[in-house]
Amino acid sequence: AGKIGPGYCTGVGKAMLAHLPDDKRARMLQQQSYFAHTEHTHQTPESLEIELAEIRQSGLSFDREEHEPTIICVAVPILDKAHHPLGAISVTSSTLRHSLDDLAGLAPALTQAATAIAQDASGLLMSSETHLT
Repeated sequence: AGKIGPGYCTGVGKAMLAHLPDDKRARMLQQQSYFAHTEHTHQTPESLEIELAEIRQSGLSFDREEHEPTIICVAVPILDKAHHPLGAISVTSSTLRHSLDDLAGLAPALTQAATAIAQDASGLLMSSETHLT
């Protein structure tokens, strides 16, 4: 069974946070309590924002053992046409089995899947709007 983790220390959470509008992201980062789940967890909104800028640039988000020791992840956002996050998808593993470089190699497949999901979601939204008019 999956676990729920805070956005500031999970791959999918950071993928979505990175793509929020600037004002909403800033507000969310300031309101967040930064609990140190591991020695790798972000402790301040400033350190997190540096990584979120990198995520916006690369399109990839990583969990570098930030929520649980030995657990790593690569994630990509699922973005709507306005480039706002609808969600994110990820692959999670353990440092006992894979490296972050191994997971980064999955990025093209994750990006392709995220694009397909976004297109399907867009089609569903357009279809429901047609039925509402």
